[in-house]
Amino acid sequence: MGQSPKYLEIRIIFGFVTLIVGLLAANLALFHWVEQTGLHYLLGDYARYVCAYGGFMAMIFGATLVSNLPNPIKILKKKRHQISSEDKKIEKTVTVEVRRKDRKQTITALSLAILIFMLFPLVASSLVSYTATIIMIFKSATSVYYRSNTGSNLLFSPKERTWNGSTWSSETEMPSSGAAIQWVRAAHCPSSSRGYEKIIVTLSDNGYLDAYVWNGSAWLVTNDIGYVGTIVNFYRAYDVVYEISSGNAMLVYGISSVNTSRDLAYKTWNGAQWSTEAYINDPSMGDIQYYWIKLAPYPLRVGRVNEVALIASEEPSNDANAWIWNGSSWGNYLQLEGSIASRTTESISVEYEQQSGEAMFIWGWRGGGGIGYLQSRKWTGTWGSELPQMRIGRRPRWFALKADPSSNRMMTLSVDQGRDLYTVRWNGSGWTRDSRHDANVDSSSTRCADFEWEPNESNGLLVWGSSTDSLSYKTLTAFSTWSGLLTVPATGTHPWVQLRRNTGVAGVKILGSMLNSNYNLGALKWNGETLTNIGDSTFTSDTTTTAFECFDICFSNPR
Repeated sequence: MGQSPKYLEIRIIFGFVTLIVGLLAANLALFHWVEQTGLHYLLGDYARYVCAYGGFMAMIFGATLVSNLPNPIKILKKKRHQISSEDKKIEKTVTVEVRRKDRKQTITALSLAILIFMLFPLVASSLVSYTATIIMIFKSATSVYYRSNTGSNLLFSPKERTWNGSTWSSETEMPSSGAAIQWVRAAHCPSSSRGYEKIIVTLSDNGYLDAYVWNGSAWLVTNDIGYVGTIVNFYRAYDVVYEISSGNAMLVYGISSVNTSRDLAYKTWNGAQWSTEAYINDPSMGDIQYYWIKLAPYPLRVGRVNEVALIASEEPSNDANAWIWNGSSWGNYLQLEGSIASRTTESISVEYEQQSGEAMFIWGWRGGGGIGYLQSRKWTGTWGSELPQMRIGRRPRWFALKADPSSNRMMTLSVDQGRDLYTVRWNGSGWTRDSRHDANVDSSSTRCADFEWEPNESNGLLVWGSSTDSLSYKTLTAFSTWSGLLTVPATGTHPWVQLRRNTGVAGVKILGSMLNSNYNLGALKWNGETLTNIGDSTFTSDTTTTAFECFDICFSNPR
């Protein structure tokens, strides 16, 4: 039985609308416009893949429906010939109408065909790119990099393990750095076209930095990419992050130089090569050596998209200074503090509010009688006034600042000179100090505690070393309520604890690692309900030292 012209007209309209929606969805993914929509907040970075594949399937379905475009014309012509010869006037009117529809539908068909042939190669290549990216990301979405006295090169090569969603892989040895590794920092490329790419930068006991770039199939190694010297290498005088939009990486380090205009050095990675070394001058005085450096990338894909915030502490003045990278140069220098609480520990930090895109700079300050304070200032595109200081026990030695991915809230963790553990919450407009969590943590010379947010709902996890053969922890619910004290068995004491949030949409919520007093590097996982010690020496039983945070866990696209 034949189909009515009315049915075919509806089918054509529906097919055309579906095709256009598919094209729009695919281009939302292709040109990163999806990051400006509510879908991005619902699905995170996976919104691009939903739009890409959903749009492509919609185009196929729409094109299938529209492919029957000539059918209603034939039906109408057939209907015209069935008109009675007794009514010539009606026949003439129908013939005219059919011809008009003929012309309109022919023009529409041709226009649609041209549009499809123009856009299909672009969308198809985008689909192939997303498919390759997804395969690479899921193959090695999460990794840990660390120092271990194992393998052919022993302490000279960083080691790697990958997380498959339930277990850690066996150890892989990376190329040699040429000296014993002390510090490790990792960053994952946020660009969808290079979603497989990651950068590892190590600082060794010879004072040199070495950079490792994973290109999807092999490590590209640049040995001795920068020099901080053999005094400052006891501290983490460098950091590396990616710009959120361009996908370029930024490496900043406290260069060892007698040139008074070369206080900090930096290099950028554009996906193919490292730039030549360039310099940042601290205008406050002559020759300066920086001890601690922290970078934070702007989190949004609208606005100041390639911005990076930098905070660094130095000697001999014990200043905390800040700069802003605008995508092409460093500027907006500001001396935040002329006498920080400690230059030999990381009593500084910076992070961006994840919804507003405003940067929070924090630093420790020692008041009279050894009283410690948290001080802070925001960058909103211009410098704001210094915020009211917050008293937090004694002189702060370690800060860890973490931004809630689902709001403008933040959490600051503080370990002070008296080995007290505090947390201070930022609600988007002011700081609130929580009651002291512990009065005798494992160490104040290393950061024996860390906090991390779950992927959503403003819930978090605080873990620290406090007594032999166990780790202490508390959970934070809805930003406001701390649980009671809980513990999990873990051998030895724990000079270093690190937590990292899962940036995906499924699986474990938080992964962690702890370096214990036996030189064992172990693994933790948090599923939202239970903290599990996967093993005290899951990664290695022989780091040979506890002096450095010689490990880093990195999820794909961590912002």
